Amino acid sequence: MYNEKETWVFYGANENGDRTIHFIKDCKNPYKTKEQKIMLQLLDDNVYWTIGHEKSSNWNLFNRQNISKIRQL
Repeated sequence: MYNEKETWVFYGANENGDRTIHFIKDCKNPYKTKEQKIMLQLLDDNVYWTIGHEKSSNWNLFNRQNISKIRQL
């Protein structure tokens, strides 16, 4: 799964599920980055309700689907 470098989006979310991007980084394994450590610290400091990371292609697909839903309303 982590053999090739990919672009990862590191984000935090509040209690309502609103997500904020903190970092975008090219790496092989997002769990072994300083960005992940910073995100864990923000979680410990109660800045965010949840934190996560995902491939940029998944992030873009998710947001495109949500924009389409909003336009339909």
